[in-house]
Amino acid sequence: MNFSVLRAALLMQLRLVGVVPATYVTAAAMPTIYLLLLARGLGGAALAETVNQVTLMGVWGGTVWNCGLTLRWDAMTGVLPAVSASPARMRDVMLGRCAGGVLFSLGAVLASVAAVLVCTRPTDSGMAWRCLVETGPTAAVCSIAAGFLLGSALIGSRSAFRIAELVLYLVLVFGGMMIPLDRLPRALRFAAPADPLYWIGRIAAPGGGPLGWRVPVSAAVSTLACALIADWWLRLALRRLRRTGRVEYV
Repeated sequence: MNFSVLRAALLMQLRLVGVVPATYVTAAAMPTIYLLLLARGLGGAALAETVNQVTLMGVWGGTVWNCGLTLRWDAMTGVLPAVSASPARMRDVMLGRCAGGVLFSLGAVLASVAAVLVCTRPTDSGMAWRCLVETGPTAAVCSIAAGFLLGSALIGSRSAFRIAELVLYLVLVFGGMMIPLDRLPRALRFAAPADPLYWIGRIAAPGGGPLGWRVPVSAAVSTLACALIADWWLRLALRRLRRTGRVEYV
């Protein structure tokens, strides 16, 4: 792993996403609006659960647009061959750019949620602050791997932007961020444990839960699985690029 390449890619992505309006919509405006609407009059565990969900939604939304479409945009603009000299270099570039996109989104989400908590001064907000501090960094680590996977998968799709929108909401639904899982049809609930956000959301969930140590372990396993699959998928895309001169497959 080339850390100089990682650092350069991270800094470049921070500069790029800083001028993209969608970043501020998904990572700043939406969390602020959701929290103002949903957390009104709440306190204690209820407020903490809302902060937990809003933080995850904001970080994941920023991840989809700032990481998932990165390589596809490079392919569309013709700059992908310049950064794909080797799988290792491409992996370092993608990891660096995913880290930059996620960190920018994380900063915007944390600042927005913290500003709402400070300005509204809800009662019994200690648990909410703890959830914010714990959920943000863990969600960021998971989102870097998930963004890497999404970016590798969408690099060759002409419908990448529409697929990204679908994945955005599917992950939120099966992670329990938009709809309580007990409200989903029983036939669909089995897919929830495969969603990284399902486990990340339970690491800092108020009151913990009966799963104990299985929650962080499952979150770590799902994050590692995303990273390994992403690396394999990226290598396939690069082999296709060298063999045919194009990466599109659908």
